[in-house]
Amino acid sequence: MSKKDKVLIVGAVGSMIANFNMENISLLKDEGYDVEVAANFGEIDPISKDKKNKMFTSFKENSIVFHQVDFQRGIGSPKRNIAVVLQLRKLISDKQYKFIHTNSPLASALVRVANIKHKTKIIYTAHGFQFFKGGRKRDWLLFYPVERLLASKTDVLITINNEDYERAKKMGFKKVEKIPGVGVDIQKFKPKDNRTKSNGSDKLILLSVGELNNNKNHMTVIEAIKYLPDKENLEYWICGTGENESKYEDYIKENNLSNIVKLLGYRTDVSDVLEKSDIFVFPSFREGLPVSVIEAMAKGKPILASNIRGNIDLVDNNKGGILFNPKDSKNVTDIISTVLKSNHHLNDFGNYNYRKSMKYDISVVNMKMLKIYRSI
Repeated sequence: MSKKDKVLIVGAVGSMIANFNMENISLLKDEGYDVEVAANFGEIDPISKDKKNKMFTSFKENSIVFHQVDFQRGIGSPKRNIAVVLQLRKLISDKQYKFIHTNSPLASALVRVANIKHKTKIIYTAHGFQFFKGGRKRDWLLFYPVERLLASKTDVLITINNEDYERAKKMGFKKVEKIPGVGVDIQKFKPKDNRTKSNGSDKLILLSVGELNNNKNHMTVIEAIKYLPDKENLEYWICGTGENESKYEDYIKENNLSNIVKLLGYRTDVSDVLEKSDIFVFPSFREGLPVSVIEAMAKGKPILASNIRGNIDLVDNNKGGILFNPKDSKNVTDIISTVLKSNHHLNDFGNYNYRKSMKYDISVVNMKMLKIYRSI
């Protein structure tokens, strides 16, 4: 391989690069490639200003060329998607990449369409197919046929959970791989030797981390706490910002939960907040393989999580935590109530999760990714 060989990493928005691909960029640079990046870095990108600045600083320090491509939210519009395909087609033609590693459903579909005439090798990481067991019928009708159609245009499909992996093997992809997520620095989240409660409170602290939107489903937990008879014995902390923030604030205030449910906003010290919590709660409707759950496992926390794809790969029911129906707040109320009355098993859950988290360490993921890159 010549050191002049170029590769392209694609994400719909800059946050997809910053959150999930910086390690991949480093791996490829170490392999001697010139790495370029394409994404929409504009206003639709939900990335924080601080993280965006760090990403661009890293690009500059490591001579990473980046390209603004006008990917749209959701499925976009036909007119704009055609314009993006033309952007990508020119980019692929001009740069003559050895291969392209693409992420995000829409972006990856448009990359593969743009590449049909060029036949550049394509690696596609599905961070959770839009269609999944229990998912919406419209998502199956829209996204499943597209992936089936473009499977033959994909040289390597990378999946991160068992459901997607097993389904993808039957969809016509040339090669299907499974990796344990995007990787977490387990040592960074390693629990302190002194496991004494460090939050200064005798209350049971429940913690969720995630954007305040409908999919992350924090409202189910808030509603569950509303109907909890002994809710004065706990606090529920939520780290994150998002479109539902004012909605949650109003609900908390209207239901006199201000002393119990705390919206902590965007945090850069999640490891420290995890250290102060007792139980991690993750009520999402749809996930690929959630990083925040792996981080909580690495911190040795018991997990209460929705019984969905991705979560069930991570949380072994009644061994590392308890799985629940994300649509049933009464179910969540009952689980929290039981935990408040009898929590002697929580340490066992946490220790089990800490041991299991090792298989998701960034070093394990990097070795698997390196093998895939070298095989292409």
